[in-house]
Amino acid sequence: MAKPNVRPAKMAKKTGRPTTYREEYCEQLINYMRGVNSFESFSDVIGVHRDTLYEWCKVNPLFSDARKRGREGLQRGLENISKGLMTGKIKGNAAALIFFMKNTTTWRDDPVHEMDNIDGISFNYEE
Repeated sequence: MAKPNVRPAKMAKKTGRPTTYREEYCEQLINYMRGVNSFESFSDVIGVHRDTLYEWCKVNPLFSDARKRGREGLQRGLENISKGLMTGKIKGNAAALIFFMKNTTTWRDDPVHEMDNIDGISFNYEE
């Protein structure tokens, strides 16, 4: 009796280069961003493209969490710098700081919309 012509189920092959992701990158990323550095520039520190960092966030929950924690540390550092500028304890360029904050954190200007009622606001100034 002849064997039926049945092929075994194909095993899914992993394609592409093996990952260079290491779990220790999580703590390194958090500490790096606490030093008021961006997530994207961490790619240069470990020698990968920034797209690789984004991919790691998609497939590694620990790395994604490290990015979130790093952003919190980054924001805290920027807030401390802002306070130093406001109080005169440090000197710097406020415009550059604002630009950096808008590009690395969730900080945004709150625009006035047409629907906002600003007629009742009084401005105290003397002429």
